[in-house]
Amino acid sequence: MPTSCRSSEEDFNPKPGTPSHLCHALIDLLNQISPLFKRNFTVLQKKRTQRHPFERVATPYQVYTWCAPMLDHTVDAIRAEDTFSSKLGYEEHIPGQTRDWNEELQTTRELPRKNLPERLLRERAIFKRRQSMARWERPITEATMLKQVHSDFVAAATRGAMAVIDGNVMAINPGEEAKMQMFIWNNIFFSLGFDVRDHYKELGGDAAAFIAPRNDLQGVRVYSAVDLASLYTLGTVVIDYRGYRITAQSIIPGILEREQEQSVVYGSIDFGKTVISHPKYLELLNKAGQQLKILPHKVFNDKNEEVELCSSVECKGIIGNDGRHYIFGPVAHFPP
Repeated sequence: MPTSCRSSEEDFNPKPGTPSHLCHALIDLLNQISPLFKRNFTVLQKKRTQRHPFERVATPYQVYTWCAPMLDHTVDAIRAEDTFSSKLGYEEHIPGQTRDWNEELQTTRELPRKNLPERLLRERAIFKRRQSMARWERPITEATMLKQVHSDFVAAATRGAMAVIDGNVMAINPGEEAKMQMFIWNNIFFSLGFDVRDHYKELGGDAAAFIAPRNDLQGVRVYSAVDLASLYTLGTVVIDYRGYRITAQSIIPGILEREQEQSVVYGSIDFGKTVISHPKYLELLNKAGQQLKILPHKVFNDKNEEVELCSSVECKGIIGNDGRHYIFGPVAHFPP
């Protein structure tokens, strides 16, 4: 804390004049410059340490300030239990009341757009619950949905990802290793950024798997920007929280009722060992590829058979129970 400065009325000099106190914390500074504060602060600290630990725990519910209206206290037998429940609020979504995020997002995209009034109505519906791509500190969130982000979905995905890492959501495969576990909360699917099947073993393992969701997100963004009718992308959010990278996605109707090997009708789920194609996906992806400069090409599977594709081999296609053609996993379309 400088006692004087070197600036004058004509010149500004940011250097302190005679620095007599050097502190890295406000408490240390106040202790040095105020003997009264040092003595009273020590007394307060001693009183605090003598209190019961439960009295020192931060209040997990809203506390009204002195200017708030005073309300009569009512007896609540379970208030104490609710107060100290760390999972309070994460299981309030019963099956009959959860939002079908995938249906909401895809229905918005399917609004008619043949003329100017219809396009304006569609854009207004999209803009009603969206925000531009954002990045926050703790947690850091990146997302893409249609041309921009549906803020409701991003908010729910962010809260769910934090609950997953904090241990407040049970895994759908609790018997697996921690990094292989997957989660579903509020109709959103969560997976962690680890190389669980050694797909990235030769490329860096978990370090490469940590980067892959961002490339996948970039692929989803550009296909959403093309906005091709009959070709659908999943709601995708990538969240960095407490050192973990979590991918949150909307759920394809029917995907949980069958194995992934049985669901994928286009692309590869094992990084090119087995590759399959589908005429409808070739038609749709060829139309999108004309804008993205991706030409149809042929690849060889593990049986040395030629398979025609119009995307990267990791891009997978699934026909949902709702009859929509979904693509996901375009991780290699736009490498860094």
